[in-house]
Amino acid sequence: MKILIRIFIILIYTSNYSQNETIFSVGINIVDDSFTSTYNPLNTSESWNIGKVPSYLSISSELIDRTFLEVQISSNEYQKGKLVNGSILLSEKKYFSIDIHAKYKLFQPYNNILNTRLIDPFILVGFGNTRIAKSEHTTLNYGLGIYFWLPKSRLCNCEFNENDGGNFGFLVSTLAKSSIKQATYGNQIQHLFGLVYRF
Repeated sequence: MKILIRIFIILIYTSNYSQNETIFSVGINIVDDSFTSTYNPLNTSESWNIGKVPSYLSISSELIDRTFLEVQISSNEYQKGKLVNGSILLSEKKYFSIDIHAKYKLFQPYNNILNTRLIDPFILVGFGNTRIAKSEHTTLNYGLGIYFWLPKSRLCNCEFNENDGGNFGFLVSTLAKSSIKQATYGNQIQHLFGLVYRF
């Protein structure tokens, strides 16, 4: 956990000097940790734990063309009566995770198949450390998501094109987290909805 926090701090510091794209994101996260053999991803009332606003923060820095290093911090709270690891919780439990990912954007910045830079999908893979109450475990992570960039403002000092993405946008992402200790912790699904800014 301490190593990942240090990586997060270093990434924030080095992003100030990076010549490539850096993306900040903040918003809410939803964790589904029901872990049952008859898993139903749409069982929101029984399985979804929705974090407060804000409940996640991430920073991504481009290393090479379309490939980013990302560090993400998330907090949440498993509510009493929710289905967690196959059982109904009898009391609330605090959730905290820090994850590091390699993120790859699927579209070229120019001349992509949708002829727009407003829709920016990506895939990611990585690992993390999750703490639930007093227990802590390592996860392997994999997922996908989309940035939705707002068009450049007509007020900016630039050539306006409604298909060009500006600096602000939105993020929708789904991340699967597979515990190294499957028999004890199983898998989690984490959904992210956030605001993003890039420079």
